[in-house]
Amino acid sequence: MHAVAFDVTDADAVCAGVARAEELAGPIDVLVNNAGMQQRAPLLDFPVEDWRRMLEPT
Repeated sequence: MHAVAFDVTDADAVCAGVARAEELAGPIDVLVNNAGMQQRAPLLDFPVEDWRRMLEPT
């Protein structure tokens, strides 16, 4: 099993990432799309609006 990380917002990075994965292991059988965001603040100071923005689908 191999993993390759790349920025899904950058088309060139996606192409390079797929090519690298195929170099390592051959044709892709399984693809896991995973994206996230991060905003740091102490829990008690974390604005509710920011929490909701992170959880709402775009």
